[in-house]
Amino acid sequence: MAQNANARGGSRLPRGAWVLLAWTISVAPCAGAESALWVSPAILDLVMRPGQTAVQEFQVGNDTSARVKIRAYAWDWWITEKNDKVFGPPGSSPLRSMAGWVSFDPAEVTVEPNSVASIKLFLSVPKDASAGYYSVAFFEGVSPDLPPPTAGQPRISIVSRLGVLTMVAIDGTEHYQVEVERSEVTPPTEGSELKYSLALKNRSNVHLMVQGVLAIFTPDHRLVGKTRIQPQRFLPGQDDVIKIPYAGALSPGQYTAVATLIYGRDQSLVEEKSFTVQ
Repeated sequence: MAQNANARGGSRLPRGAWVLLAWTISVAPCAGAESALWVSPAILDLVMRPGQTAVQEFQVGNDTSARVKIRAYAWDWWITEKNDKVFGPPGSSPLRSMAGWVSFDPAEVTVEPNSVASIKLFLSVPKDASAGYYSVAFFEGVSPDLPPPTAGQPRISIVSRLGVLTMVAIDGTEHYQVEVERSEVTPPTEGSELKYSLALKNRSNVHLMVQGVLAIFTPDHRLVGKTRIQPQRFLPGQDDVIKIPYAGALSPGQYTAVATLIYGRDQSLVEEKSFTVQ
């Protein structure tokens, strides 16, 4: 029996939000194809137990005036050393793929003009699963009403592919560790605000969101101001830089920037950096 999995906070976007991919493979004129397709939710981030099965219902919207045939399937996704997203068939990812755990019902559906269809994703976790797993749910749309190809004029179809990143952490098997590889403060000038950069590496066995607060103190520990560190996702083994702007006014003098990072299940990390405002 399918069971409810736990969705991580802050992982979903509003209904109708543009999904991470709106990749047009080829385009040809087609009546009413002036608008777009959408899918919701736009991200799936779950905590599941070994042996558990979860069901997620997706809404696929067709805001055009033409019918669109939607095909749903799962591929792998991962991050390159330059932090670019890469997508490939099941089994091509260097990360732990779960594309083989995913199925859809229906796998194909025709969505009428200005209408919405439902597609269910079924995710079955093996009993020996641990740590984090990743795939992307693709919803590929093509017009079913184009005329057949003629001699010397092959048919060109409109294809849009929308991708929903799907991530699962296996409950009770997570290990969280974030390392600060370097930090740098660029003091404010007359024409620019303060910038604090943190180069982080996720040494966890699962993905995580890093967020927190940057606070500015004087040498006598008086708080001058603070700003929120916006959430940023890190996959296992990923290196990336969090850039934190601070727009508050700072008089000439000595200061300490204190970044408090929160990640995982209430883990925290504090990094301090002193700087001078001229």
